[in-house]
Order: sequence, then C-alpha cells, then structure tokens
Amino acid sequence: MVDVAVSFGSVFISELGDKTQLLVVSLAASVKPSRLFAVIVAALVVLQTVSVTIGAAIAAALAAAAGGVIAGALFVGCGAWMAWTSRERGTSDDAPHGIDVARNGSALVVGAMFIAAEVGDKTMFTTAALAADRGVVQVWLGSFAAMVAALGLAVVAGRSISERVRPASVQRRAAGVFIALGVVTLVDVTMS
Repeated sequence: MVDVAVSFGSVFISELGDKTQLLVVSLAASVKPSRLFAVIVAALVVLQTVSVTIGAAIAAALAAAAGGVIAGALFVGCGAWMAWTSRERGTSDDAPHGIDVARNGSALVVGAMFIAAEVGDKTMFTTAALAADRGVVQVWLGSFAAMVAALGLAVVAGRSISERVRPASVQRRAAGVFIALGVVTLVDVTMS
C-alpha cells in the first residue's frame, strides 16, 4: 500500500502544471468533457502500462534531442489541429459546445495527441523509475490513479473556462500557445 501511495503522490505532483494538463484544459473547451475523460482514461491505461513495463528502456534509448524534436513537432501539430477545428466550428460564438469525438476519428486524434504529449514526459520517467524500484502493480495503480485525478481536474478547469469564455476563442488562443511552444522547443533543440 505504501508503494501505491508513494506512486500516487509522486506522479500527481509531477503532472500538476504539465503540458498534458494544458492540452486537456484546451481540449475541454471543444470536446465534450465526458468523452474527453473517457478517451484520456483509455489512453492512460496504455501509457501507464508502457511506463511501468518498458518506460525505463524507452528513456535509455531515446536521446534527449530526439525527444525534443518529437515534443516540438507534437506541439506544432496540436496547435494546427486546434486551429483547424476552431475554423471548422466557425467563427460563430453560438456554436454548440463540444466536438463529437466519436465522429471522423476524433477520439483517435485526441488519444494520439495525448499519448504523444506524454511519451518521454517527466511523469512517464517518474513512473518508470518508481517501477524499477518498487512493485510494478502497485506503481501502476498509484500512477494511474494520480494521472486520472490530475487530468480530471484539468477537464473540469477547461470546461469551467469554456463556460466563461467562448469555446472558439479559447481554442484559437490555445492553438497559438501550442504552436509557439512547439517552435520554442524546436529552436531549443537545435541550439543545444
């Protein structure tokens, strides 16, 4: 039980303010929260399993520069996708809240974005390190619960923001932030 608690605390703290939380807050403005949460939970099952079983091997094999290029490209891609979907929903502020993640493979896109954002992230490395030192099942349970809790908070925060600010406006601004983060990440990698 101690390993579950240590894993929960470590991963929860690592996830607070993380880029995947920003991604989830942004997505909650345009994806129905219940469906977004379901996609996140499904993605977390995969991610936490990867983290505890082969996360350490991925960390050793993935050079820091390669991880930076992947992260930068991901951010630019997420920003472009958000900008495209905000255009698709139109400029009308009366547009209904929520992209149907069941249509046009959007659930796969959201899940892939989330998984790609988390691969090589500090929470993945935290989970892998804990699994190397503690019980795999206990670490999986604690880290999974921590990620669900932290990202559940992000869904609630994103939904709350979108109720106060027009969803299309939130999505366009988030697209700009993601593209800027991607460019900064890519520039940082090339300067290193």
